[in-house]
Amino acid sequence: KAWEGNYAGGSKANKVDIVKWFTDRNIVVRGHTLLWPGWGNSPTDLQGLAGNLPALKTRIFNHIDEMLNYPGMKNIITDWDVLNEFTGNTSIANAFKGSTGYPTGREIYTEIFNYVDQIAPGTKKYVNEAHLTNIYVKENLFKNYVKQMVDEGSKGVNVGFQAHFRYMIPPEHSG
Repeated sequence: KAWEGNYAGGSKANKVDIVKWFTDRNIVVRGHTLLWPGWGNSPTDLQGLAGNLPALKTRIFNHIDEMLNYPGMKNIITDWDVLNEFTGNTSIANAFKGSTGYPTGREIYTEIFNYVDQIAPGTKKYVNEAHLTNIYVKENLFKNYVKQMVDEGSKGVNVGFQAHFRYMIPPEHSG
């Protein structure tokens, strides 16, 4: 929503200006995020495409293509959170689940990673998860999902952890 909507930095041109400000100061920018696979965090029309998987897939890929190739972003942002919080945000995987070629639905993530390689070779790709104390991380769900992607042929999967701390957690209690 942040890319297509008018918040979190304003228009697309404003977002390009923000990236330029950082890169003019030799500050590397990692893009966040190409896909946040929950309906509530995705462009508003995606949920309506859940009954038409080819259209949903095309819409997702077009969105990713635009972000990676947008003037002022292309070849400037070379590190991207491709997937964000995909253990708890399962709407897109659930839409694909059980259809031909998608027994778990998460197979779409491998296709997305490979698509990023195709249209933006050399991009450093991340799966990003929130909260080191998140139950999905603690119960190995995150690890298993990443392993599935690698086993299916996703190349260059990097792991990112973000944190939304509402209170301070001493490091010895965070693991």
